[in-house]
Amino acid sequence: MKVLLLTSNSIQNMALSHMLAAQHELVGIIYENRFSKGGRLINYLEKVNYNPVKILEKLYQKFRLRFLEENIAGELKDGYRNYSSFYETATLEVANINQQESIDFIKDNPHDIIVVSGTRIVKKDILALKPAFGIINMHTGLSPYYNGGPSCTFWCLYNDDINFIGATVMFIDEGIDTGNIILSDTIELDETDTYGRLEFKAIDLGNRLILRALDKLKADKEFRGHSQKSIASGYVFYNRDYTFSKRLLVQKKIKAGIIKKLITETKSDKNTIRIID
Repeated sequence: MKVLLLTSNSIQNMALSHMLAAQHELVGIIYENRFSKGGRLINYLEKVNYNPVKILEKLYQKFRLRFLEENIAGELKDGYRNYSSFYETATLEVANINQQESIDFIKDNPHDIIVVSGTRIVKKDILALKPAFGIINMHTGLSPYYNGGPSCTFWCLYNDDINFIGATVMFIDEGIDTGNIILSDTIELDETDTYGRLEFKAIDLGNRLILRALDKLKADKEFRGHSQKSIASGYVFYNRDYTFSKRLLVQKKIKAGIIKKLITETKSDKNTIRIID
């Protein structure tokens, strides 16, 4: 199958490109340069209009939350230590996945399916292109129970719902993680898991589900997935919900041993969770 990947320049997506290329023909990669420290700094400074109070507030929050950020970064770097660049194929770097250069690149590189992972919301101009096998998206959350972001692992810990940490591969539509589900699963939990390890497990599970989803679609091109409304209802989280106070609360809970406690005394009954396989 000829695959075109729409993604961002994070280490987990670099790993995904190699995983895809090992089993399919990866004809092209478009990636948003969203993880450049210099780029993020400039974007933030412009967003707050170089307001010194806002800048100091941001630095204070980053200092207070360094435990969460460093834990995730360390686990991803260790888990994907063999990957430091994208697979060598036709590649386009963009500031926004929806810009015209992306659309032109997609049209210029014949493909059977588009895989989306780690970008901002893909908009209608790309969705209208309709490749033969569709456009699929990997969500590091268990849909429909936990949708949105920026981290459903975080929201599971916030709600003490550790059994719902997982990943989903779905057909993409104009909503936020609302497309028909192809595959979903939860991670395997271990009492020694850290927050970063839980995040890594969810991301790695999602990458592996993408490979399984491609095989499933290749075997049945007409399969259109399962409607999320037919499965269950759940939460949808937005970036505006991801506040400093909530992150600080979860960080305190983690430092107090909430992960081990939830694993040994699970609040959620896993039998109530519907997994799409």
